[in-house]
Amino acid sequence: MLKQTEVVNNSSGSGGTDSPTIERFTSGGDGGNGGAIYLSGGELHVYDAFFQSNRTGRGASAFGSGGNGGNGGAIRANGSTIEIVRTTFQENASGSGASSFVSGNGGRGGALWLSGGTTRLTRVRLLSNQTGSGGEGGFDDNTGGDGGDGAWIGTRSLHVNESTFSNNRTGDGRGPGDLNGGNGGTGGGLFFSGTSLHVVASTFSDNLTGNGGNTNDIMGTGGEGGSGGGLYASGTVTSGRIESSTFSRNTTGSGGDGGGPPAEDGQSGHGGALFLGSSLLIRSSTIVGNHVSERASGVPTLASGGGLHTATTARLNSTLIVGNTNGPDADDCSTGILGQYLLTSTGTGCTTDAPGTRFVVPEDLFTIVLDPLRDNGGPTLTHALLPGSPAIDSGTCALGTTDQRGLPRPVDVIGTPNATNGCDIGAVESQTGTVIPDTEPDPAPPMGLALTVAPNPAQGPASVTLRTEADALVTVEVLDVRGRRLRVLHRGAAPSGGDLVLSAGGLPVGVYLIRATTEAGAVTTRLTVVR
Repeated sequence: MLKQTEVVNNSSGSGGTDSPTIERFTSGGDGGNGGAIYLSGGELHVYDAFFQSNRTGRGASAFGSGGNGGNGGAIRANGSTIEIVRTTFQENASGSGASSFVSGNGGRGGALWLSGGTTRLTRVRLLSNQTGSGGEGGFDDNTGGDGGDGAWIGTRSLHVNESTFSNNRTGDGRGPGDLNGGNGGTGGGLFFSGTSLHVVASTFSDNLTGNGGNTNDIMGTGGEGGSGGGLYASGTVTSGRIESSTFSRNTTGSGGDGGGPPAEDGQSGHGGALFLGSSLLIRSSTIVGNHVSERASGVPTLASGGGLHTATTARLNSTLIVGNTNGPDADDCSTGILGQYLLTSTGTGCTTDAPGTRFVVPEDLFTIVLDPLRDNGGPTLTHALLPGSPAIDSGTCALGTTDQRGLPRPVDVIGTPNATNGCDIGAVESQTGTVIPDTEPDPAPPMGLALTVAPNPAQGPASVTLRTEADALVTVEVLDVRGRRLRVLHRGAAPSGGDLVLSAGGLPVGVYLIRATTEAGAVTTRLTVVR
């Protein structure tokens, strides 16, 4: 376990080489993995730590094959359980690949390279981390090296909660290759290759994937730009969701220069915000201002999904996806998007006949729909809704009781369309209105019945204090803000001393109702859970 520790300016070694001769090809060594921490097996738990300016080694050049850059600028770990909480990774980097006959690839994971069983990232911040670029292109029909992929997580399952991925960048593919340019690294903020992915209440902003390398060969092709400017999820994902999260101003890399016909420019990366290799559910999220870059020569990209690209299908529910671009053109969705209660623009790829879908022109995004990305409360930056936004009260509420900030849903504005338990579309619920639970408010509590909760807000255990008649039978329940019962805290005779313990740490961030009911009546109080 690592707790309350600063880990700064560590590095792993660069690869070494044999002594080359003209008769014997040699291979350069790979750079060392894990600039600060290297774990093979067991469990890793990191709490309240700070990792800055750690880096892995560069691959070494040789007469034959160049070495690859080391993986995991701050941490390289293979463990059954990996838990990282309230920790910042800033300006860490993985090593670059070496230039040789066969060029090495850039190291993966500017901050993190994780594999194994289950990974949980809670209130983690990845800021301005960088993966290595590929080595320069060799000759004799060889290809430039690929750039390293972003924060690389190959564990079976990944849970990301209340976390920030901002200003991270993947390495460029290199050229000029005598056959093809190398490809840019994928997953500017996060690269995931596993089976179960859950991203909740998190923000991906201003991340960038690498450009493809150039080619010198008239029969070659420029390298492809990296896909998934904010998040790249591979085709191995079979379950999970993205919920109450924001993707803003992420960009994919451009394709490399083919040098003119018949050589071709490389393809630009798909999915300015997200690249999904398999079907996934996205709900109550905001995807705005993301971009697919032009190819090196400025010809049309042929890439797709300025906001979202999916290789199969994706399901969107109560999601705001507007103002994303592909080169100079508006482009929100690739094909294969199924959705309902969307706010989007016509002609930008998203389904236009889904139930509850509303439309705005992209030019109105920051004049009538949203504020710019900023601190609106909660652990991450968000886009607040402007007064009168068409997203207000236009979504569905069958998805949860809090927004990205942990504030309650729904908060309905009387007089707006669908103002009957209608949640707002997107990651943020406007709090200008009235919280409307499903249940009728309790009448005044009967004499002798009182209920308090402390501390409030709570992070861990909270004490529920009940005052009632000694021989009374009482039921104490935890409800969401819509009145749905989540658990029964106590049922039976009034507890001795009147005190119960509620483990708030087991509840997601948000607002809850604690209700005590006796034969004489009921009393309810609110509890706010924070992290």
